[in-house]
Amino acid sequence: MPEISRTTVYRILETFARLGVVRKAGHPDAVARYESRTSRHHHLLCVRCGRMEDLDDESLDRIDLPGRETGYRIEDYSIQFRGLCAKCANAEGRRRAGNSGDKRRGKTR
Repeated sequence: MPEISRTTVYRILETFARLGVVRKAGHPDAVARYESRTSRHHHLLCVRCGRMEDLDDESLDRIDLPGRETGYRIEDYSIQFRGLCAKCANAEGRRRAGNSGDKRRGKTR
């Protein structure tokens, strides 16, 4: 629907987030991401391509939360792990292997 502005779309998404219909996911690029999955889950974030994947790990749901000693009442949380996705990690490995081969050839000339 090209007649709807981007501002209107984000305003509606913010309203949906307040109502609990969608969940706003944090992203270090300050890009607003919304997801329809509203139950607690965690994320894997690729720092190179920005891909964000859901991570279900029951042990993360059982961690001791801070709060008692600070008086802070935590209502919800989500853990985000940052690193390289498999595709970016493989590409970096190939790039490094190529660079190290160039260095070796350069030294033998």
